[in-house]
Parts: sequence; structure tokens; C-alpha cells
Amino acid sequence: LYGVYAYQLREEARKEAETRSQAILREFEVKCEQLKIEAAFVHLIGPAREEIMKFIEKDSPDVLVVGSRGLGFIKRLLLGSVSHFLVHHAPCPVLVVKMPAAQHAA
Repeated sequence: LYGVYAYQLREEARKEAETRSQAILREFEVKCEQLKIEAAFVHLIGPAREEIMKFIEKDSPDVLVVGSRGLGFIKRLLLGSVSHFLVHHAPCPVLVVKMPAAQHAA
């Protein structure tokens, strides 16, 4: 019974995260449309490094724009950095956008 309940919680959390990420992507789409910036936004599910590299190989983007959470040295060492990995392994240019300091502190 606990396993079923835990699965339901994970599924609800996954759906909530997916809904939030779709809303964030839509906000960026609207901003780019307003600024007349041609961009494509994708929502990927799975291990970030692998899924982004699969996307790059399939769609061959001109440039990849990714965010940086600004992890400290120890966390970055333990968890790894997707943006760092992409900068060194992606076959296309990668633009890493740093989180504003005010949001990072929150």
C-alpha cells in the first residue's frame, strides 16, 4: 500500500513539475514573439545531459541556450553541472545564462 501511495505522490509531483515547466516555456515563447526573436522551445523529460544531447543530435540547433543554477563548488562537484557538460560536449555553440543574484539568494 505504501508503494502505491508513494508512486501516486511521485506521479503528482511529476505532473505538477511538467505543468510548471510548460508555463515557463510559454512565457519565454511569448517574450520572444514580442521581441521578434525566432526561437524554439522544447520540454524534455529524463536525464538532462542525455536528453539534451539527443535533442541536439536530432535537431541540430544553431545555438543552445541553457540556464545555470549557480551551484557552489562542492554541489557542482558532487552533482555535476549540465551547463558545464554541454559547453564541453555539445556540437553547437552553447550560451549559458546565469541566474540573477536576487533570485539565487531566494
